[in-house]
This record gives sequence, structure tokens and C-alpha cells, in this order.
Amino acid sequence: MKVTDSRKKMIGSRTLAALLLFVIVNLIVVGMLPRTARQLTAAELKASPNEKRQEGHWIWWVARNYLVDHPDADIAILGSSQMSAALYSAEPLYLKKAVDCVTDKESELLSDRLSERLGVKPSTYIFAMGGAMASDHYMLARALFTREHKPKLVIVGVNPRDFIDNMVPSINATEPFNFLLPYVDLDDMSRYAFPDAIAWLDWKLNETLPVALAGKTFKETLPALTEGAADLVATNILKTDTRAAGKQAETAVAASGRVDVLNAIYGKESEVKPGVWVIPPESLKSFVNNQHEYEKRYKNPAPAIYQNQKAFFKAFLSYCKKESIEVMVVGMPSLWPNRALLPDSFWTEFKSSLQAMCTDTGATWVDLFGDDRFNNRDYLDTVHMNMKGGEKLVSVLVDHIAGSPALADALTRPSDIAGKSPGRAGSWQ
Repeated sequence: MKVTDSRKKMIGSRTLAALLLFVIVNLIVVGMLPRTARQLTAAELKASPNEKRQEGHWIWWVARNYLVDHPDADIAILGSSQMSAALYSAEPLYLKKAVDCVTDKESELLSDRLSERLGVKPSTYIFAMGGAMASDHYMLARALFTREHKPKLVIVGVNPRDFIDNMVPSINATEPFNFLLPYVDLDDMSRYAFPDAIAWLDWKLNETLPVALAGKTFKETLPALTEGAADLVATNILKTDTRAAGKQAETAVAASGRVDVLNAIYGKESEVKPGVWVIPPESLKSFVNNQHEYEKRYKNPAPAIYQNQKAFFKAFLSYCKKESIEVMVVGMPSLWPNRALLPDSFWTEFKSSLQAMCTDTGATWVDLFGDDRFNNRDYLDTVHMNMKGGEKLVSVLVDHIAGSPALADALTRPSDIAGKSPGRAGSWQ
């Protein structure tokens, strides 16, 4: 018995000593770690290994192209693949040329239509990405809509999937969230992002303890160093003309059939590069039945993530209001078989919540969920619109903007950002 007690004391003393050592090491290391800026900048993105490789996650390209090439965009278009599908389906046919979903981030169709109605041509930027959730919109706004780079108007398309997707286990599970997390102070929103006590503690330790931060810095720096060395070799061996590659990819995508083109529109794949995800200037008339996929996504219409996503969306709207950014929230249209997967009680509560959040934050609410102007000839599947549907959607958006004094005035009045140059930024090279 005495042996057992002595062992317990020894173990306890060792544990205490280890804890004290851990604290001491943290105190020592804190003075050795460089302080990193929490603002995401064009310089940081251009200095990354992704820039050298010209390959990265969709969110990296979205952030990179915005801060590097389009920092003065007047209109930011947010949403998931519903919004990107509509715009990228319509844009190539309007321009009569292929559009690269990775680098071509302006909607000339929307800009031109607004120019006809408002007398000025606002510049646009497409932030919409496949799989984006409501919480990702908040992260985008906080990280990218800074004083120097905020838009005048945000158009954000929403759908039930953006709030209740049963295939997304938590708010912190998406690529955009994790990429932008180092540049966003979550503050009170952390309890919605990390509702599980263990997940919250792990995040807090990694954000605050010096040793954890050192390990995180080392993990992030080591690949960059090795990739940088490889890039020096690769740059001298492979000097590919990306414009020529884009032309070749355009032909290949057009020849490969509907599936590859749909993947480009939906934003599938994680790591992408220019010249591959290209939409040719031709109409896609085939239809894909994706009901089975959404049966899984909507299996539970009230998952735990739902209330947390609503909290993030309300915070997103509140942030835009604080920054004097006008917001138009668009309930995105879909076909009735897809809407029927969710009970009427869900739709009543969902639309009521969105309307209330918009009212509370001064945002404009546009309900197109069951709008009869859209029919089955406007869709690529039960959710995503084709060229015809995309053109209709743009027309509806233009009508609402031109008909709203607040939204129209936001685009026609001078910017309130000192030194912000008018007009478009340069295109990707």
C-alpha cells in the first residue's frame, strides 16, 4: 500500500514538473516567435508557394485574385455553387469566348446590364465557390472586406444547403474557414465555430500558446521551403505559356463532354490551376438528376450546425452594416423536387429567419426560392442553373438593384475610401 502511495506521489510530482516545464518553455519561446500580421495582403499571397506553382485551393485563388487584381471591385458576389453555376454558365455565351473559373472573376454580363440601367458601369468580383457555407461568407468579409478593399455592394445567394448540409460536420470543417481563420479574430463567434469543448480547447491552445504556435509555424514553413527549392528548378525547366495552355484546355474540356464542364461550373476539386477549369462558349442542354445527393444533404433538416450557421450569417450581415456595405440577400431558385425534400415547416422558419435578419441589419431580402419565372429549362440539375437560367437571374438582380434607391445609390455615389482609384483593376496575367 505504501509503495502504491509513493508511486502516486512520484507520478504527481512528475506531472507537476512537466506542467511547470511546459509553462517555462512557453514563456521563453514567446520572446523568440516573430509577430505575424493578421491582415491578409496581396504581398503575402504573391509570395506564397501557390503563386510560384500557380496552383492552390479555390479559396486561395479567390483571395489572391481579389487582392492582387480586383481590390477596387464595386460589387462582391458571394454564394455557393448555385451562384457560381448561374454566372459561369451565362458569362461565356454573353462574351462569346471561353471563361476560366479559376481566374476570370468578373461578371461582365452583370456589369453591362447595370450600366444600361444606372448610367455607370460597376466592377464586379465573383467570390461564390462550390460548397461555401454561410459561415464562409462571414470569414471572407472579415478577412477581405477591409477599409482599403471593401466593396460598395454585396450580393449573396443563399440556399438551405448553405446552412444545414448534413455532409458538413461542423463550421470549422470547410477549406475557406480554415484558410481564413488566421486572419480573422473570431471573438464571440468562436463558440459557434467550435461548439465542442475539445475542439474549442485545441483551437485556443493553437492560437495562444507559444509552443503550439511554434509548431504551427514550423509546419507551415517547412513545406514552403521545400516547395520553394523545387520551384527554382521547375521554373527553369518548365516555362509554360499559361495562355496557350488555357486554349488547349478549353479544347480538351469541350471535347471531353458535359461532366468536366459541370465540374468546372460547380467548383469541384480542391487544388486547381488556370487553364483547366474552362467553360466554352456553348450551351449545355443536358440535365443531371442530383436528387440522391441532396437527399443525403437534407436528411436531417435541423442538424446541430443549423443554428450556428444562422449565427454566422447574422454576424456577416452585421459586419457589412458596420462597414457601410449595402447587402442584397437572394434566396436562390431551385426546382420543386429539390425544394420538396425539405418539409414546409422548415421553409416557413427558414425564410422567416432570413427576412428577420435582413430587417435587423438593413439588408435587402429577395425571395426567389419558388419564383415561377424559373422553370426546368433553366437548370443543369435540380439546383444549378444553366445559361438561360443564369441570364434570367442576372436580369432579376439588375431589376432589384435599379429599383432600390439604397442599392442604386451605393453603386453610383463616389467611394468613401480615400485614395481609392475609380474603374477596374488589371486582369490576371
